[in-house]
Amino acid sequence: AKGYYLRVYSEDAGGIYQLALLPSQIFEQESTQKVAVMIDFDAGGGNIAANTMLQETKKYLHQYLSPTDSFNLILSNLTIHRVSDTWLPADSLTIENTFNNLNNPLSSYSNLAPLLADGIQFVKENSGEGRMLLVSNAIQYGNYSIANTLLSDLQGLMGDSPIPVYVLNYHNANTPSANIGGHLYFGNEYFFLNLSKLTGGSYQAVRNSTLPVAFTSLMETLDGAIQS
Repeated sequence: AKGYYLRVYSEDAGGIYQLALLPSQIFEQESTQKVAVMIDFDAGGGNIAANTMLQETKKYLHQYLSPTDSFNLILSNLTIHRVSDTWLPADSLTIENTFNNLNNPLSSYSNLAPLLADGIQFVKENSGEGRMLLVSNAIQYGNYSIANTLLSDLQGLMGDSPIPVYVLNYHNANTPSANIGGHLYFGNEYFFLNLSKLTGGSYQAVRNSTLPVAFTSLMETLDGAIQS
């Protein structure tokens, strides 16, 4: 009840003890986070439809964000669409209304680079504090030289304070691969992996998993978890 549990199993020399802690209760702290959610879609990226991805994203925001958190929704189209120019409260009603009020939000083709650039600009314009959640099934940056150039450009745009990028790659079609440094990368995997590593984020792919497992794992990483 007080956030900890202690039990002594043996009082012989040394003893055996069990100690369990719940940090949120012990320290009486409630973490808050700001998440710029960027959704990108390519109709050739598999059998997960655009509307399905929107609904799944909404579901996991409901599940993992709290009313003390903030978010914004940035969507890939011919012109990148920000739902808001400032952070929105992540309460259930705002999340629900934000997604329900969308009108033809995603094009059938990826516009990934401008989407990432706009997400970075949004975070920088709003105190520079926040994380980026990228949901994409694009594959156009599989070539390492192209990927490295874009990575360098994005790092330059971020400046001295990297913005953590958490990537969900939901491409599940037959994916072209490239051998880079003796490792086989599928689709945009090289770009997505390095984007997340360079910024201190995380990466999950649906290709060798399932959408619920991959999305859950990514959101748990973004939300923060303690393992032992």
